[in-house]
Amino acid sequence: MSVSVTVRLMKTRIEQSVFGLIDRLNLLNGGKNIFYGQPSEDSSLLGDYVASFLVSHSPELIEYLSDAESQELEGFIRQVIDYSTKGVLDTLLHLNQYVDVDDQFLCALNDLYEDFVRAVFGKLQTDRTIDPHWLTVRVMEHQLRLRSLLGSVDELRIFPDELEYLEPVPCSDYSAELQLHILGIRPDELLEPVLDLGCGEQANLVIYLRQLGIKAYGLDRINRNQLHVCQASWFKVKLHANQWGTVISHLSFTNHFRRHHLKVNGQHAAYARKYMEVLGSLKPKGSFFYTPDLPLVEQFLSPDLYSVTRMPVETESSKQLPMGIKAVRVTRV
Repeated sequence: MSVSVTVRLMKTRIEQSVFGLIDRLNLLNGGKNIFYGQPSEDSSLLGDYVASFLVSHSPELIEYLSDAESQELEGFIRQVIDYSTKGVLDTLLHLNQYVDVDDQFLCALNDLYEDFVRAVFGKLQTDRTIDPHWLTVRVMEHQLRLRSLLGSVDELRIFPDELEYLEPVPCSDYSAELQLHILGIRPDELLEPVLDLGCGEQANLVIYLRQLGIKAYGLDRINRNQLHVCQASWFKVKLHANQWGTVISHLSFTNHFRRHHLKVNGQHAAYARKYMEVLGSLKPKGSFFYTPDLPLVEQFLSPDLYSVTRMPVETESSKQLPMGIKAVRVTRV
């Protein structure tokens, strides 16, 4: 085996180890309440965990940092920062599906991890070792900054500070069959292509429809490597005119819309614009199927442009759903 191949394999192992560490840290921290107690040097399990990893992998890490070209090293550091930021955001969404953050928050979160990652890698490069005490203090400072930033997210302040571990706000990946039943959809009548708006991380409906030979795609903020799913906020993806034959959103987009309508500082205007964008993306005779209903919006739809059909959701198989909601089909005339 050539020297270049050996070096590349070593670098790949180090990169995978670092990303694996980030995954384990997210798992370790996933159910913990960051607002519980005060971070301290004596109780920083996270600091001990990171220190243990860096001490055990320091020879390979130092060799990696020494041998990597500046452009390659910068690319790796950038990947670590972005992967860390994404991991935190995924953790927040698993904790509360209604977490809604703007670009300013995401930039601040990214900056926070950039400061931490560059400080640690810089220390390794300069000292060619790691001081566990220095690292523990650095982690504590990082956690305090993270706590301050997350304190600006309304959806996280619903959890009591005195709870050390948190129970996530309920969020289910419903079966494809149940979604179709609730919405009154027959797959053989669907106009293609189909978009599942807020498909869930498992994308159950997208997978089911594609198995039937239907061109279906999903959009969600969390995606577990499912094909045909775009991982993004629905506000970040432009839906173009005459793009979709069918749009489906079961307890997703309109569920968030209703919540923002009731929220003091909610983005109800942005949701209203996106709702009309969805309707504008339908092909002639195309339909938007969704639950829950939006009577305050639906009443203003022109009957010359759209037909609106509502169906009560009261079947035996839907006991797990909120009471009193309706399934809606809006069809472009």
